[in-house]
Amino acid sequence: MPLTTHSGEVMRLDKFTIKAQEALQEAQSRTEADERQEVTVEQLLLVLIGQDGGIVGPVLQRIGANVKLLKGQ
Repeated sequence: MPLTTHSGEVMRLDKFTIKAQEALQEAQSRTEADERQEVTVEQLLLVLIGQDGGIVGPVLQRIGANVKLLKGQ
């Protein structure tokens, strides 16, 4: 199933970085495994935080966010 925006447009994954593509694909896989129809912001954030070599977790930590708390929710 292709990823689409809220307006129904198909997202062009080739316009994203490799890490972003991986995160979107992982979030979509989790969505399908949970038998849901749309990727939520929370699912995408959890994937981005947990990415090996990703920058989202470190950036959130740097600005003072409690990443462990975010992962637990």
